[in-house]
Amino acid sequence: MRTLIIYSSKTGNTKKMAYGIYEGLKDEYDLNIEDMDNIKDLSILDDYDTLVVGFWIDKGTANSSAKKFIKNIKNKNIALFATLGADPSSKHGQDVIKNMNRLADKSNYLIEVGIYNGLVDPKLLEKLKTKPPLFLPKPILNKMISSGEKSREPNEEDINDAIVRFSKALKKVS
Repeated sequence: MRTLIIYSSKTGNTKKMAYGIYEGLKDEYDLNIEDMDNIKDLSILDDYDTLVVGFWIDKGTANSSAKKFIKNIKNKNIALFATLGADPSSKHGQDVIKNMNRLADKSNYLIEVGIYNGLVDPKLLEKLKTKPPLFLPKPILNKMISSGEKSREPNEEDINDAIVRFSKALKKVS
């Protein structure tokens, strides 16, 4: 079974998770890894039985390019992981997981979904503090800033959790 880990990363959080998963599983599975931005022709996916797709969260779901990419995947075993600037165990994190479960086309077999910590881009935090969007209610803005200030990069615990989670998922389809 050939597996491709594909990731979309804005600030490096998702890339760190993708390479952590790859390093942890490469001796056990036939794996390759690729930045989503480098995949121009989706026919490359035909060479793989299973896709592990990682992305960063934007507005409660996959960032727009990742969402579009995932919608174009058909007839595959697929696992999804994401990095989030809020606490993954928070209500928002649980809502994100629900949204992630709806991303893949129904022709795919969704084998696993995981969400991990991600450090919010400091430039975004500064922008929210100095030039907040006018349409955003103040309580929500304050919650976003507070959550962003508490955010952190994925750590070894996150990576190890992902390795265990996705190893079990890959065993299901091996």
